[in-house]
Amino acid sequence: MQKETQTICVLPLSEFLRINPDQAAQEVNLLLNLHKSEVYSRRIYFLMYRLKSFFLSLKITDPRQKNCLLLSSAKVVDDYSLTIIQKSMGLKMSGEHVDGFKQYLECWEKSYNASPIFYTENAVYLQDKKFFDDVTVIATAYDLLHCRYGLPADFKRSFGSEENWQRLVEVLATAGSFKLAVCREFKIDTFSTLAFKHFGERENFQQWLLWLWCKLQNSGYLARCAKASASTEEFVTQIYELIFSFANEKFFDEFCNERREVLSLMKILPPKSFVERTRQADKRLALKILTNNSQAERLMILRPRVAQSSCQ
Repeated sequence: MQKETQTICVLPLSEFLRINPDQAAQEVNLLLNLHKSEVYSRRIYFLMYRLKSFFLSLKITDPRQKNCLLLSSAKVVDDYSLTIIQKSMGLKMSGEHVDGFKQYLECWEKSYNASPIFYTENAVYLQDKKFFDDVTVIATAYDLLHCRYGLPADFKRSFGSEENWQRLVEVLATAGSFKLAVCREFKIDTFSTLAFKHFGERENFQQWLLWLWCKLQNSGYLARCAKASASTEEFVTQIYELIFSFANEKFFDEFCNERREVLSLMKILPPKSFVERTRQADKRLALKILTNNSQAERLMILRPRVAQSSCQ
């Protein structure tokens, strides 16, 4: 630019800034300060496309900088969007494919209103960026589930491993929806406690799937346990222990019945924390909560009776 002797227009810089929003303020301020240099004897125009909201948020105090900025609005509604895909995923989506950033810029210059599919090995570094526009980043199986298969918004990335999310992609690819996928996996028509039969013998993926499914339910004891847990392991613990929190609630008996039914199907041993907590609880409450599913619980049920008989 220093060698230019004529007025020039530089583009498409805005495409770089929209993909790298964290650098936008620094780069734009650098350009706005070019007026201070005597080297530039001609006007240089930088076309910034679809960045009006960003420029309106800039704090400009120097009046000379304000004179360097021209905002123009076109009353044109377009459906521009950009999808960035991690190339190593091997995923192919319908649309105009571009490979690498250079080809993406060339595509934009040809048709600024296109909606390209941009393949790059750097998508993993763009996942947490807040873009200025309609940009979707698919770098993991979790991203793909949200983009193509309508994964419920309540499901956070931290809920599962990449292996589990990838397995769910394979299941949803044939089922079409999360609900249908779960029903097919457990051979049932709707949400039912029957899916918990022999829970301890099921593979980790199926246990994880049941936990997610319970998170989507609007009511019931299992829904409360799922929403109060951050992992499958914690979910199991909550099924045993969360009942203590509802001891004074009107739906306590209802929750007790649901819990007892589920635990009888699951066939799993109670966690040590539950055994200790039950021993310290009020005896009447403990008897309502204890099941007949494990040796430890059966002993705690019998001991109060044995003590009562010896007193008589």
